[in-house]
Amino acid sequence: MNDLRLSFSNGKIVGSGVDIVGEFEMRGQLKEAHIYLNKRYIGQHEIAYHGVSAGEGAYSGHWSIGGYSGGEWFIGIRRAEETDVSTEIEVQQFD
Repeated sequence: MNDLRLSFSNGKIVGSGVDIVGEFEMRGQLKEAHIYLNKRYIGQHEIAYHGVSAGEGAYSGHWSIGGYSGGEWFIGIRRAEETDVSTEIEVQQFD
């Protein structure tokens, strides 16, 4: 996954990025230790990610497409360089 950026505000998550499939947008929610994300490829399909905090800025869970279970996922979140007051966070996905 390349150049994925997510912003967090009041429990809502918005972002975009590019991976091997193409450009996508992400939308979701963070509720306590639970994360819910939908990745929508521009003009294509959508993937749902549901997971829980694994501690220290990491989340893991399961992804699915159209209700069919696809497998497990894990992301580690780190803060982007702070040049101003920003909630933007860079995310790295590990396979």
